[in-house]
Amino acid sequence: MSESGDVEAAILAAIQMPGVVPLSEAGRSGSGAGPVTSTDSLVPLPDRPPLGSRAVCVLGASLSRTVAEVHRAGIVHGSISLPVVLVDQLGRPVLAGFSTASRSTSPDARALDAGDLVSLLKVLVDRLPASADSSESRNRRRTSRLLDELDGSPPVDISDGLAGLARSFGSGATDGVAEAVEPQEARSDGDPDQAAPEGQSAPADRPSDEEGPQVVDSTQEDPGAAAQ
Repeated sequence: MSESGDVEAAILAAIQMPGVVPLSEAGRSGSGAGPVTSTDSLVPLPDRPPLGSRAVCVLGASLSRTVAEVHRAGIVHGSISLPVVLVDQLGRPVLAGFSTASRSTSPDARALDAGDLVSLLKVLVDRLPASADSSESRNRRRTSRLLDELDGSPPVDISDGLAGLARSFGSGATDGVAEAVEPQEARSDGDPDQAAPEGQSAPADRPSDEEGPQVVDSTQEDPGAAAQ
């Protein structure tokens, strides 16, 4: 394995967790020309994109949790974009492409990851299929406004704002794949911030279209805490 491959494999081995592409046994043993990952059941996000605003928010919240956990482990990804995000059979995002990752706790490096994630979600919103549903159109405007407010922000875990917005869309925000796309459940801290089950009312603290995003500083002890 090349020196760069050794570094990537070591980084991946240190952050094996839900939401990060898994290393195969060959990858763990160091055989091969580079880190060997298990992607048989995963497909690139561009091949299975979210179909509605709720799905974008739920997927984004899950991916943001993963990035926050990677940062907590002292790693920055360095190139978060559509090509490095995969989805599993349930539509949950899996972060891959760690060839540019490095060990760092730099706030600036974390800010770049956060900015890249927001840019990725903006692309997903722009690529949503046309919809004649007035509620979906309104939800897309709200999603775009939230992402605009987050754009250029300091390093934060944006999962709370996205998950809260997804819940506020309610059970009427059906968009096909959204029903299967739920935030990752298995987290080291037992993250309780899940998208609300269908039929559950929106949280009382998000009643208005005009409320701003809820964000949590990534330096806090639990970046996956539930939105209130």
